[in-house]
Amino acid sequence: MNQFFSIRKSQKDKRVGTIIENIFDGRVSISRKSIGYKVPLKLWDAKNEKVKVDAEIDYISINSRIQILRDQFNRMDKNQKQFDNKTPAFIAEKDICFIEFCRDILIKDYDVINTQNKYTTIINSLVLFIKEQYNLERLPIEILRKYDFIYEYARFITKQTNGVKDPTATKKNNTRFNYIVVIQTFVRKFNQHHHYIDTIKTDHYAIQVPKKNFEKIKSRMLKKDDIDKIINYHEINGKRRVKTMEGKYQFLFQFFTSGLRVSDILLMNFKHFVNGRLELIIMKNDDWLSVPFSFKSAKLLSYFYPMEFQQALELNTIGEINLDVRELETLINIHTEEDFGSLTLFDLMGLCNHLKNHKFDDYSEDVLVIENLIRRMKSSVAYSMCEIIGAKEPGHVFDYLPYEDFKDLKIFDKKMLTKNQVKLLDKGRSCYNSKLRRIGRDLGFEKLSSHVSRHSFAYHMLESGASIEEISFALGHATIQQTQGYIKQFPSNYADKAIKVFEDSFDL
Repeated sequence: MNQFFSIRKSQKDKRVGTIIENIFDGRVSISRKSIGYKVPLKLWDAKNEKVKVDAEIDYISINSRIQILRDQFNRMDKNQKQFDNKTPAFIAEKDICFIEFCRDILIKDYDVINTQNKYTTIINSLVLFIKEQYNLERLPIEILRKYDFIYEYARFITKQTNGVKDPTATKKNNTRFNYIVVIQTFVRKFNQHHHYIDTIKTDHYAIQVPKKNFEKIKSRMLKKDDIDKIINYHEINGKRRVKTMEGKYQFLFQFFTSGLRVSDILLMNFKHFVNGRLELIIMKNDDWLSVPFSFKSAKLLSYFYPMEFQQALELNTIGEINLDVRELETLINIHTEEDFGSLTLFDLMGLCNHLKNHKFDDYSEDVLVIENLIRRMKSSVAYSMCEIIGAKEPGHVFDYLPYEDFKDLKIFDKKMLTKNQVKLLDKGRSCYNSKLRRIGRDLGFEKLSSHVSRHSFAYHMLESGASIEEISFALGHATIQQTQGYIKQFPSNYADKAIKVFEDSFDL
């Protein structure tokens, strides 16, 4: 266990910095906290870890504080210094700055540059809020414990996002909602790392802000009729429209492939197709995700890879499927040709539709047998398509990003992107969403973006009877709370079916 002092530059004024006490156990950071002093960078003696003698500052008091902290640390016996690798148990609550904790966690737990930038903005908003509301440079835990803390912070964010001084003004509730969710996440991490002090309650964060100050969050999901409109969206002649149609099939591919995030779609590699599944490391949280590659996903991908899809169909004709006696007898009875082994999946689907629409004879039992056979063939085609795509040379499945700039990125490892790669990813995301906006305008949707497919997937999973835990796993969420954030945006009547089932179980 060792201790040293350093200085961290101020984000507002690069000429000054805050003196930080650092405690390490080997190479593991145990604690980083401000000692409560800011000094000009030019007056910090890094070699001796103290401030230089100068009339400009109260160097005697600052150096005395540093020496006191050194003496306190040195006086601790070996047992006192034995605490878990993240929580300095000897730090009193009054000495902890929540903002300092958030910055440390941001460095330790979040590797993705985009996430770091977004969360840094939120942490900086906390700094401004504390300065304006309490005239403090740090956020003590006693203030964080206040029940109305989050309400005051939400009002502050309202003013910041609107650029006006009216605290009751409303605009784009999503910004405030997202900020509060991130702050809630940091508080929960704080509770985990500081189990020796009383837990800070966050249950009221979502309800603390009065409804009069919050416009209703607009649902970012599509109902079944809306999804059907996109499925039936037709191409219009013109180069621009051909590109727009690509957006349609990519959006639907997202929707039917567990609502994958747009960053994971754009970075998707042929080598992610493994044994009938899509297996990848989620860019946002570095978690492993494995989702089934269904026939619908394969069919949508056929828009971009028609030859591979045709090959998958030809590999799975009737002759290649192990038929049971009932299936064989049914095919012999209803198929007039002697050789039906070359029938493909689509041939069988056409035959099934013909039997359903037959006006004179009842083929209902035969239809059930064939429908079961169709389901098996769909699974086989999807598996073959996955194998064919996975056998390709490494490369991006969709052509939004120049693969040469990403070829050194490890496929099954954490995605540590360079600034140039982040810039290219943002450009690809913007290009993809521009296609979806055109589709949205044509279909009369207020806003259609890549993330809408993700919310829509979650909504329809819930409607189909999936549990929140199952939905969270399918979406690749780091916590159940993230999934609950999606559900809060669903229409107020999404539980009507469950309520109807409940009522039907009673007689009155």
